[in-house]
Amino acid sequence: MMDNDTNISTEQMNYIMQFGYIALFGTTFPIAAFVCLCCNYLLIKAMKNNFEYSKRIFPEISLGIG
Repeated sequence: MMDNDTNISTEQMNYIMQFGYIALFGTTFPIAAFVCLCCNYLLIKAMKNNFEYSKRIFPEISLGIG
């Protein structure tokens, strides 16, 4: 479970860094916001496909808690 939390915080840090780069360099490279938008769109589509086509673990009966 800790690995999932770390992955989520890493993704959020990447979005914050993208916003910082757009805020700092947006005046010199105006198309940067559009480039980030396209990259994030492709990333979200890839994550969606990963969730749609990944298989769940087959449930098994256990004899105790763990």
